[in-house]
Amino acid sequence: MPALHTAQGLAYSIPEKAEALKARFYPTTEVDLSNIYDILFQDSSFQDSLEVPKLAISEKVNSLLRARKPYKAPGNDCIPNGFLRAMGPKLKEAVARLANACWALGHFPTRFKEVRIVVLRKPGKSSYNNLGI
Repeated sequence: MPALHTAQGLAYSIPEKAEALKARFYPTTEVDLSNIYDILFQDSSFQDSLEVPKLAISEKVNSLLRARKPYKAPGNDCIPNGFLRAMGPKLKEAVARLANACWALGHFPTRFKEVRIVVLRKPGKSSYNNLGI
């Protein structure tokens, strides 16, 4: 990866680049927290809380799969959405049951929390070494 142009000059090493990217995309901000008295965040302390039903149904799984392009951006398992769609109702029911079991047990496997981010070069953008600072 080429050197990055930052507000402090050029960043060459991986740690320098990581710091430059962190500063650019995750800036630190000052906030006033003086009016926050409840630091335990117990369910009983929230006024007018909204109950979100934790129930997955196969029809919702089906609509989520249908909303995805069939052969674009497969997950870490490299299984295209078109293949998942083609698996039919049994897969959708199994995924709904798995989601419901995770919610009921309060356990979400680490594998479900993994993501892969792919940066795609935009058409007409010749260089990505300037962070826009």
